[in-house]
Amino acid sequence: MSMSYYIQVAVSCIILSIILYWALKFSKSMQKKRYSGEINIVDRISIDTGVTLVLVHIHNKTLLLGVGNRNVKVLDTFKKE
Repeated sequence: MSMSYYIQVAVSCIILSIILYWALKFSKSMQKKRYSGEINIVDRISIDTGVTLVLVHIHNKTLLLGVGNRNVKVLDTFKKE
C-alpha cells in the first residue's frame, strides 16, 4: 500500500473525530435545554428507610412532598412571594 492511502485514512479519521466531537457537544447542549425545566428540588431529607421528605419548587409554588416506597403525597403547599 502506498503512503497516500495511509494519509487518506489518517485524514478521514481526523475528520470523523471532529464530526463526532461536535455531534456530542451539540447533543449535550440540546439535552440541557430539553431537561432544564421549572422544577427544582430545594431540599430533601430521609426520615426512615424508604421514606423521604422533599421540598420542591415549581413555578411560584413550593411543595412539601412525602415520598414513600410506592407513593408520593403532597403534604403542604407554600406560595412564593
